[in-house]
Amino acid sequence: MDFSSPALPFQNIADYLTLEDKFILRQVNTATRDLVDNLNPKMTEMAIYCGMPVPKMKYLTSMMRNTKLRLKRLSIGQNQKTLPKIFKWLLPDLKHKVHTETFYSASVVLAAPLFAHLHPDTLRDVHLVVGKKSVESLQQIVESEPCKKLEKIFIQTYLTPNKFPFKSFEHLTKIKIQFFGVTCSHVIPVILKSFLNKAKQLQSLELTVGVHPFNIENILKSFNRPSMIVQTRLGEPAIRHYPIQGSNYIFEIEFERRRIYIERKL
Repeated sequence: MDFSSPALPFQNIADYLTLEDKFILRQVNTATRDLVDNLNPKMTEMAIYCGMPVPKMKYLTSMMRNTKLRLKRLSIGQNQKTLPKIFKWLLPDLKHKVHTETFYSASVVLAAPLFAHLHPDTLRDVHLVVGKKSVESLQQIVESEPCKKLEKIFIQTYLTPNKFPFKSFEHLTKIKIQFFGVTCSHVIPVILKSFLNKAKQLQSLELTVGVHPFNIENILKSFNRPSMIVQTRLGEPAIRHYPIQGSNYIFEIEFERRRIYIERKL
């Protein structure tokens, strides 16, 4: 059957095909594969995960080459054997930026090569899982072009706060970081003050902990000037105002045992 025949417009048929149907059709012959790869990919979510068959991964990478692709979410799993192969197939021939509003990766080391190819005007939300040996890859991602217009970034990490590269985040506006390891409460005041004094675009910062709570009593010792104190009530968040240098704005900080939330206010 000749799918390119005017009597049988392939695009009209393709509108009724599932992703699995297209995957099967793609294996018929080279001509059919080219037709499938050039369809308007009516897909809003794409996930490349551990255990996915290699032929299917190849099809998904072919869809990324399609300039009409517009994703709501692109997810990359933690597949150390297959992902490098995918990038070897995809990246040399990728002539355009991939459009996705949200990007998730379970491994920043594996995701870093692809991240540079995301379209900065489309990307709004990034969610990354960061291991103890991933600092360099995290910095590469956060300091790259796609991150310059981000609305928010969410990091889950086993890094301790004193090892986390806060300096690379100074240009971002909305940041959430969840720490799974030791919280190092004794260094939190120094880290916060240094970061808040340099993060000129920051609108909000949220730090949460999964296992070990913050030592709030110890942290508050550095935020107890009378001009800073707003609220200190038993059972409620301790609230402090931290002045923004050279501005009429302040950072309002809510201190809780498992959460520190900071928001810019007038």
